[in-house]
Amino acid sequence: MLIKILGAGVSGLCAAIRLAQSGENVTVYEKNKEIGRQMHENTQAMRNYEERIDLKEELSNYGLKISHFKPIHKITKYAPSGRNNTVASEGDRPVFQVIKRGPHSKSMDNQLYEQAVNEGVKFEFNTDKKIKDCEIISVGPLFKNGIVHGIEISNVNLDHDKILFFMNNDYAPGGYIYIVPYGSDSSVSSVIVNSDANIKGMLFNFISKNKVLSEILEGADFGNEFQGKAYYNVPSTANINGHLFTGGAAGFVEAGRGFGLIYAIKSGLLAADAILKKQDYDQLWKTSFGKELIDGFKRRAVMTRMTNKDYENMIENEGTVKAKEYKQKRAEDIQKLEVQFKAFLEKWQKDHDLNKFI
Repeated sequence: MLIKILGAGVSGLCAAIRLAQSGENVTVYEKNKEIGRQMHENTQAMRNYEERIDLKEELSNYGLKISHFKPIHKITKYAPSGRNNTVASEGDRPVFQVIKRGPHSKSMDNQLYEQAVNEGVKFEFNTDKKIKDCEIISVGPLFKNGIVHGIEISNVNLDHDKILFFMNNDYAPGGYIYIVPYGSDSSVSSVIVNSDANIKGMLFNFISKNKVLSEILEGADFGNEFQGKAYYNVPSTANINGHLFTGGAAGFVEAGRGFGLIYAIKSGLLAADAILKKQDYDQLWKTSFGKELIDGFKRRAVMTRMTNKDYENMIENEGTVKAKEYKQKRAEDIQKLEVQFKAFLEKWQKDHDLNKFI
């Protein structure tokens, strides 16, 4: 039996690898001419502080051959005034692993593509295949409730072991700006939520006016820019008439903090398992990471209404906390949001119904 996958992003590639490793005949259909064209080259961080095992070990256990990570042991968060605090690793385990995305030779996309080809997966590029023609749908965001804009920068005067994260509604309404190092290179990116504001203009305005960033980037070389839409959801179902939606297509993004890459990987693998083992795909992804998505959605319900004064109050004490303490505090905050959350989610699911794409 031929299993057809629409989209050669991370989730589609992971699904293809899993299926091919089980002896299935797999073809991936991609609208672009090559891998990694959904966004230009960029740098992304994958959280490593909530899973029981290290992320690299977890990916290896999935049968994925991914390397070229850069470990990060600290993240410093800034309020609009410059007040800040730092979350740091406990021991040697990084809080984040950073990876390249897009057409970069060492990107996660290209590594997964090479593995898929070696496993026997077939690819058709520049295709006009439709959702209704394929079993697994990995096409990236189908809705837009956020925008991402960033720029790759080299020769940056930045601690290679730290991510900087800025919250300021004057420059990133409902979202945030962050700089992620990858050795001597980095990405500076902005995410704005539920807004059509001029994200590029606000990002470069922030870079020029923020003292911390302007000093870090003095003398650095600015490279390619990238932009894309963001979509987060906790769908009531990601199986629409036998079409299994994965990754960004399903809205599998942690809405509060923007993490989506690990859910792209997991949902691709789980979609493959659902086909191979004739299991309920919705039950698989909800068991694996459904609670994490719901917790993130609760954060987002509050963050969307937060003012700059709220950010100042949130970063109330300067200094450093351990990752375990930070995780516990976030869990307590989420518990307080239970009552106001249910109605918000039900309306959101209705407004972002995947059935309209079949």
